[in-house]
Amino acid sequence: MLDATSKSPEALLAEVFASFGAPPPTPQGPGWIRQFLDAVVPVARRNRLVLLSNTHRSGVTRTSLQGGVVQDTVASGLARAGLAVVVEVMPVTDPALRRTRYVLPAQTPEDTYVQNADVPSAYLTALALAEPRHVPLPVWAALTRALDPSAVDEAGCQQLVETHTGLFIKGPEGVSFRREDLADRLRNTASPEWVAAVDAEIVAWLRARDEEMRHPRG
Repeated sequence: MLDATSKSPEALLAEVFASFGAPPPTPQGPGWIRQFLDAVVPVARRNRLVLLSNTHRSGVTRTSLQGGVVQDTVASGLARAGLAVVVEVMPVTDPALRRTRYVLPAQTPEDTYVQNADVPSAYLTALALAEPRHVPLPVWAALTRALDPSAVDEAGCQQLVETHTGLFIKGPEGVSFRREDLADRLRNTASPEWVAAVDAEIVAWLRARDEEMRHPRG
């Protein structure tokens, strides 16, 4: 079972190869399916099940198209290589998009999960509307001020992370939700006005830092 969250199709394939004791596929060689068949003997592939979870969250951004690549290319290629593959995807409404894949029901956090958290909604929604899943504290603070001009600064965001460890995780790339499905729900229920406010704020915030963020080579 492999979690596709934030991973590229290439990284996910490398994990599949490694789980069979095979070196990762190389772009210089034949297609990766051929490389897999050459590296893994038939007896090792027989009766093997591959579960790919969170394929709709592939890629480093929340609206990445790499989830489709994982579902349509990686999963189908592994099936052609003789493996049994189960893919978790978001439910879709267009019957043409379902093809032959099974759609697992979405897991929704309990309403009390948010209600019991003593965190203003502006902070939660701003973090969910960020395109990356891991958001640096200064960026989170800027996005929050777009929804609530009276919001505290970066230090206040840091305090929320330290206080509400059940909601947030802080890593080397910034702050993320402990449960990404909570971010999905917040994004889906955010008003168009809030989305527009966050978009405008982050553009202005980046432009104001043009000189300090400019690449040395221009």
